[in-house]
Amino acid sequence: MNFMNQLSCVAALCLTIVSCGTKKDKSSDDKLFLPLVEIASAEIKHFEHSIITQGNVETSQDILLTAEMGGLITKVNVKSGDRVLAGQTLVLLDAA
Repeated sequence: MNFMNQLSCVAALCLTIVSCGTKKDKSSDDKLFLPLVEIASAEIKHFEHSIITQGNVETSQDILLTAEMGGLITKVNVKSGDRVLAGQTLVLLDAA
């Protein structure tokens, strides 16, 4: 039992000596890990916000669009994505 007490004391003494090392200078270590930054003056600029995405569009209502008479389309008065009103002429037909 006496041997175990002596061994424990020697181990504790070794740990104490090892843990009491010299401290490193923290200021020299901190300088190595400083983030790189750029400084710029604030300016007023136009910010164009846009999101590009892909997908399918589904509507809650469907319509059936038919011509009252057949013929060759000679002019299209609207472009894809334009808003249209009821009664607006969308295309001109050559009925000949």
